[in-house]
Amino acid sequence: MIENEFGRNDFVYLINTHSHPDHIGGNQVFSDAIIVGHENCLSEILNQWKDPEKIKPRLLKIVEEYDSELKNCEPGSDEWNSVFCQKVRYQSAYNDLLDGQVITNPNVTFTDSLSIFMGDATFNLIYFGKAHSNSDIFIHLPEAKILMSGDLFFPGGRPSLYEVSEKDAQRWIYVMDWIKNRDDEIDIIIGGHGQIMDKKDLEAFNKSILLKKLELVTK
Repeated sequence: MIENEFGRNDFVYLINTHSHPDHIGGNQVFSDAIIVGHENCLSEILNQWKDPEKIKPRLLKIVEEYDSELKNCEPGSDEWNSVFCQKVRYQSAYNDLLDGQVITNPNVTFTDSLSIFMGDATFNLIYFGKAHSNSDIFIHLPEAKILMSGDLFFPGGRPSLYEVSEKDAQRWIYVMDWIKNRDDEIDIIIGGHGQIMDKKDLEAFNKSILLKKLELVTK
């Protein structure tokens, strides 16, 4: 798509927002690029791919869950299209495994934050903390006023959180303050599956995070 649109294939960097198969499964296509991810992204990949056979049933289960969800959606509706796209992504990841896919790991990692300067474009990467995975990052492009959120939240600010603790929530608040301080440098939020969102979605996500932190503190 990029080659067709811009007529070039000189990819310098590839950034993994987190370690899930549908986000790292294409790394090997960009063999000449520097692959960047959080240090936990690399460790999660190494741990997950010790035995790819264990990943297959997990992916297949997710595909089956989306199949069941589709039965409760009106065909052709926005909800149906969204669920179907998710199913296709996980089905593709499963098919890749069946074909003997070998993952290419990130070769540049960071702990807290990292800035990449590419001419007139800056990519600020910051670790969000354990949430959707233990390797989630935000990518901020100040010149373009874009924030890339990976799979941390969806339209409406709906968060995607797994097992988390109060300590994790403290990191979230720190990062959301970091983002708030750059409010005038953010107009568009792009989700990890192509969703285009705006500041209202970001604000809703921030409120969800604050509520989750309160819930963890009062447990």
